[in-house]
Amino acid sequence: MYNSTLQLTEGINPEQINNIARAMNVEYTSIFCLETLAQLAPSLEERERILAIRADEFRHYRMFAELYFNLTGREHTPQMIAVCSNLYERGLKEAFFNKQNNVAEYLNAAEQADVPAVRNTFRRASWDEQNHGVWLLYLLTNR
Repeated sequence: MYNSTLQLTEGINPEQINNIARAMNVEYTSIFCLETLAQLAPSLEERERILAIRADEFRHYRMFAELYFNLTGREHTPQMIAVCSNLYERGLKEAFFNKQNNVAEYLNAAEQADVPAVRNTFRRASWDEQNHGVWLLYLLTNR
């Protein structure tokens, strides 16, 4: 197994590895910011919706972490790449715009990927991010 991982790494474009590591950082940050946002939510319905989005983000993080490990034989140490707002409406807006940016980034990463598992993981995460953006926009506009 370890040798096959090394062989995979040799044929992988380093930019793909960087894209996966960046996605892990994005998802890691999102997990924490959505937790903060859920705690600030004014209703149970909003809190539950935000926590459902957070659960998807955790799933994305695990998918990217597994890809990273399978391709490199190493674990990536994620880093927070943003500060989470402690104001509910501002946090919703930031989360919405982040999701929209993630869609574009993930689609670009999918298009650049030459490994089907990488391409498929980025596409799936992109679809979910778009759905999350719709839910966050709903929460923003129904205030």
